[in-house]
Amino acid sequence: MQIVQNWEASITLLIVESKLYDSCSYFDTIKLNMQQNYAKHEHNAAAARKQLEEKNCAIVQFQAEQAQQVQEIETLHRRIDQLEYMKKEHEKMQMRLDTHKGDCAVRNIHCLKGEDLEEENSLHEKLRKALGDLDEAYSALSVRNSELSQLEINLNQQQEALDHLEELKHVTENKLKGYMDENHVLKRDLNAKGEIEESLREENDKLLDALNEANSALSEKKTELRQSEITLHQQMQALEHLEELRANMETEIKGYADENRVLKRDLDVTHIAKMEAEKTHSEEREKLLSALDKANRSLSDRKNELDQSSIKLHQQMQAVEQLEKLRVDMETELKHYMDGNCVLKRDLVAALDSKMDAEESLREEIDKLCSIIDERGRHIEELQQHIALLEEENLDRKLDVAGLIKSEVEKSIQEMNKKYSEIVEVFEKKLLELETRLSFFEQKYTCREQEIMEMFDQEEEDWYTLISEKENAIAEIKVIVESAQLDIKHLLETASEKLAEVQVEVQQLFGFAENLNSLNLIQEHDNLFKDMLVAECERELEALQMNLAVEKEQSGNLKNTLEHLKAKTMAEMFEKTKEHLEVSSMLKSLEERKQILEDHVGELTSRTNDMCNVFAQERNGLFAELTGLIDTIGAAVHGDEELMASLTKIMHKVNNEEAFHNSSSREMPNSENINSRSTAPLARNKSVHLPHRRLPLKEHNY
Repeated sequence: MQIVQNWEASITLLIVESKLYDSCSYFDTIKLNMQQNYAKHEHNAAAARKQLEEKNCAIVQFQAEQAQQVQEIETLHRRIDQLEYMKKEHEKMQMRLDTHKGDCAVRNIHCLKGEDLEEENSLHEKLRKALGDLDEAYSALSVRNSELSQLEINLNQQQEALDHLEELKHVTENKLKGYMDENHVLKRDLNAKGEIEESLREENDKLLDALNEANSALSEKKTELRQSEITLHQQMQALEHLEELRANMETEIKGYADENRVLKRDLDVTHIAKMEAEKTHSEEREKLLSALDKANRSLSDRKNELDQSSIKLHQQMQAVEQLEKLRVDMETELKHYMDGNCVLKRDLVAALDSKMDAEESLREEIDKLCSIIDERGRHIEELQQHIALLEEENLDRKLDVAGLIKSEVEKSIQEMNKKYSEIVEVFEKKLLELETRLSFFEQKYTCREQEIMEMFDQEEEDWYTLISEKENAIAEIKVIVESAQLDIKHLLETASEKLAEVQVEVQQLFGFAENLNSLNLIQEHDNLFKDMLVAECERELEALQMNLAVEKEQSGNLKNTLEHLKAKTMAEMFEKTKEHLEVSSMLKSLEERKQILEDHVGELTSRTNDMCNVFAQERNGLFAELTGLIDTIGAAVHGDEELMASLTKIMHKVNNEEAFHNSSSREMPNSENINSRSTAPLARNKSVHLPHRRLPLKEHNY
């Protein structure tokens, strides 16, 4: 049983070692995965930093372009101011023309009454030419008005493009802030992962220390098992020696049985008692053999518990062997005496047959022989008393041996209980440590989950606040844009009104010019003014065309940059989603591993509980078997006492029969005395010899 238990313990230890090795390899793989993930996160962070730098550069370029556009808008405002200044100068010129018209009217009234029709015709022709020129000027003004409307449309489009660019700028800034926040979160996650890796390393070190301790304990247990195997081998050798001694004693018992059968032929009186005694002894012998087999089995089952007692038992067995040798010597002496008695019987029979006449001499010889027989009987009685004393001493020694065995068994049981209690305490300590570690891991996991949830909540709140701020900023920008659009519309309306007024004034001027005589001066001034206006308009058109070309190029570049930024942002968002999925998968894998570790811990606890239950059952079984051995030893002692009492009764019966025969048959007193005296020591000898080899029994046969 103990070998099977040791084998099961070694198997369980191998399983535990394999599981610990698997856990170590599992932790190593986790470390490698964490390192790889850390390297990936660093690479992603570096790429994100590069992208942020590129985005910052693009934003700087966009800000520079926006500054250029602001400068262009300022130049346009300056041009508008210049146009207003030109309008004011035109009004001044109109005032001068009014004064000049009044002067011309006075001159026409006073001086030009008697001019010729030719001058009027020439004036009409000049007026027609002036009207043609005015029509051309009107057409040019309409063209300029259309160009101004197109410029206004282009300005509106540019303003919308600027608004769109500002919105994109805000969006990109929001995305950049989100990326920065995500980078901060990733850094925090990396720091937390580093802390977790450090804690895992510490736990791995602790587990390795525990493994080393377990290996040392296993090595100690293996050495103890080897020592126990050596002691078992020694005990097996001792048991084989005892079996050889038992076989020798059985052969001796068979020899004694044969001798008893020979003596039974001569002893008719004690034949029935001897047959009963032999039957009882044979039954007891069989029971003793079965008890010996049971004892051998029990001894083979409990070799480990009786290591120290085997040495003392060996010493006591040597003492018993010495006693057996003394008993054998006494039995040999008894045999010699019995042989002498047989010879004397034969001599007496021959003397009775041959010398019936010489009764006196025979009586004298018979008296001498009776005296010799009495002396020998006395000597035999002394030997029997000595044998009884030896048996009592042997019984005392057996009782002492039983007490020693009980004490040693109790000591061994106490030691086993102490060892078991120590082992149970060690297992309980380890279980408590594992439970504390599991609780610590659970607390860490819960704290980490709470921190992550708080971080997610804070990020959501930040996102919502940023979105609300951006929406407010966009609303403000829309209000500003609408106000700017209204201002531009008002300016355009005022400009159109002023142009209409200018056109009306020009028409009036041309109407007044029909009546003027100094149309040449007016035409020259008009031509100069027209040339100036045409030159300025051409310059403005060229500048506007250049600005439009530049703005088109800038808008194309901005579109390309925006598309590039959109692609980058989409790629980054895709990478971030991948990373988020990886992190979620890692969390799920960690949760699964946690559940697996909890299952392993539950299995280990169940196994320890099973081992504790098995050990308790085995301990109870050992206690029951020890109590059974003690009961069998007590029963054996009681049976020996009862056998001694039965033998004393038989001896009393034999003595009574001798007395009866002495009183009934006086003719053959010597022979009967010889028979009675020869039978009694044999019975005593048998009673002395057999209990020595007797083992515990609960049944008693008389």
